[in-house]
Amino acid sequence: MNTTAVIEGRRVTLGYREGKERVELFADVDFSLYRGELTALLGINGAGKSTLLRTMSATQPCLSGEILLGGVNLADLSERERAQRIGVVFTEKHLAGGLRVHELVALGRYPYTGFFGRLDRHDRERVEEVMVQAGIAHKRDAYLSQLSDGERQKAFIAKALAQESDVILLDEPTAFLDLPSRIETLMLLHRLAEECGKTILLSTHDVEQALVLADRLWLLSPQYGLECGVTEDMILSGRLDRLFPSESIRFDPEHGSYYPLVRSGAPVRLRAGNATLLHWAINLLNRNGFSCLIDKEEATSPDEKAARKSDSIPAISIEASHRIVLTTGERHRVLNSFEALADAIKRLKSV
Repeated sequence: MNTTAVIEGRRVTLGYREGKERVELFADVDFSLYRGELTALLGINGAGKSTLLRTMSATQPCLSGEILLGGVNLADLSERERAQRIGVVFTEKHLAGGLRVHELVALGRYPYTGFFGRLDRHDRERVEEVMVQAGIAHKRDAYLSQLSDGERQKAFIAKALAQESDVILLDEPTAFLDLPSRIETLMLLHRLAEECGKTILLSTHDVEQALVLADRLWLLSPQYGLECGVTEDMILSGRLDRLFPSESIRFDPEHGSYYPLVRSGAPVRLRAGNATLLHWAINLLNRNGFSCLIDKEEATSPDEKAARKSDSIPAISIEASHRIVLTTGERHRVLNSFEALADAIKRLKSV
């Protein structure tokens, strides 16, 4: 992994001022972002993710501490210098529908031309290049109002690329997108970080996609502050299980997703032919109020078989999704779907 930070915070206090009053959200926060990496910022609504991004882009000053960009204090850079080195994509629905895609992207050249400046040959070439990089060149002459939400987000990412900045900060870039567009957007950002050497930080609630594509995670919570690390280290350390302050939500490190904690009741013995069948059988049983006792192997000895026969705990054996055996006492039932299994265990629970 990279060891030289492109942007770093040293003992940064995040917050804001209301008149003369100073409101602190987090004190003495340290962080680093690295070239060629995609970092995902996760946390509950209201945790301070947007405040952190605004502070890092210098649109909102930090209350204390310093943020260094390439070793230079961000506060010492002019607005134009910051714009040349940090690109920002905000989450709000954009109201630039009267612009064509290439016109919007060209606005990203303003740190070099001035807002009303004329584009020279290099500027125009750069606009065309970044539209290709962002996968939106085929829509260059379309109005933003004619684009899908996913296409519009690509256009704004292309605008940030046109700034030729080292760092790109994105606040909830997938907030209004459907699932395929969310995945495509995160894949695009990961590719831009890797292939173009960009340093990219995005806030997101798309935890599952972030765990797959982000090189690092920043976890922000009122209780633990800002915790940073390589994605796999953060997962295996158990930090994601405490990210959300709810006892009814748990993180599944094996599948990389959050799930509701079901207060299970009656036990069921369960055996499945593969991990996929086992996972979804547990999902169905937990949802219906059963806890699962996992049988990894079939009983083979006469004593074990006798013990299972006399066992009052129901048993489920799943060879395939269309061949499920439910055993209650001496009775064996062969079921041909998970729907049939759901009906059977609901009747079982009512007995």
